[in-house]
Amino acid sequence: MPLRRFRRFFLMIRNYDFKLRSGYNGQYNILAEQNSVNASMRLLLFNLMTDESDPVLGFACGWIRELAARCEYVDVITMYRGAYQLPPNVRVYSAGRERGLSKSLRAANFYRHLLRLLRERRYDACFAHMMPLFAGMAGPLLSARGIPTTLWYTHRARSAQLRWGLAMSRRAVSADATSFPYRTDKLRVIGHGIDCDFYSPPPPNPS
Repeated sequence: MPLRRFRRFFLMIRNYDFKLRSGYNGQYNILAEQNSVNASMRLLLFNLMTDESDPVLGFACGWIRELAARCEYVDVITMYRGAYQLPPNVRVYSAGRERGLSKSLRAANFYRHLLRLLRERRYDACFAHMMPLFAGMAGPLLSARGIPTTLWYTHRARSAQLRWGLAMSRRAVSADATSFPYRTDKLRVIGHGIDCDFYSPPPPNPS
């Protein structure tokens, strides 16, 4: 059962980016998937920054909303928590970087949140967005419970954290093959997931 649910989750992520939005001249869109998805999926999500006001990573809140619409619930453990508006079936827990906590305290907070959630909730899959560190830290606990992890990573920088997170993940996804610094059979290239409703031209001026 966990593997079948993971496959549905992975196909859902992949289809967001590979299905073309009608009339949009070949651009991929994470919001384009309109097919019904089993809303009984329960998702654990690791996120680098959950803050809609951030000019670089604010888009991740849109991804969380779209996943929440297709899941029973989504629990987010984020490194940094800022301003956001998310559906009621989403809960966000922070490791505390926004409070200036040290790395050791952030690690302690991460495990505190993770252990409590694993005691109280059930998950079918884990999605780690730009958080190979969390994927690595959680890997043994999730594997012991049969919870597969998909790691999203789009950056050319190599690191021990990324190798660790990749080793603990069932799949890795990236926007482009050149944006993932390691060659691995786990990698699937799915595009950027751009919200074409948000980035659309204004209506023509009648004058």
